[in-house]
Amino acid sequence: MRYNPGDLVRIGSCRDSASQRSWEIWKGKVGVITRFLDPGCQVVSADAGLATYDYEILLSGEFVFFHEEELEKII
Repeated sequence: MRYNPGDLVRIGSCRDSASQRSWEIWKGKVGVITRFLDPGCQVVSADAGLATYDYEILLSGEFVFFHEEELEKII
């Protein structure tokens, strides 16, 4: 686990090419890690369908899910 709940992170690019346009609204924004998801945990997301994510993040008042490599920690 690279990030912990409470860590501030900046959103980089999303690796989901099927929904790239919808994820562009999050690029460069800052959010807070709310929880680490268990490896292999399947999450239902309206944009991405059924997928495996690493973290749940509170971002602009919404809970959204991201992969670890899509995030950059803010020190």
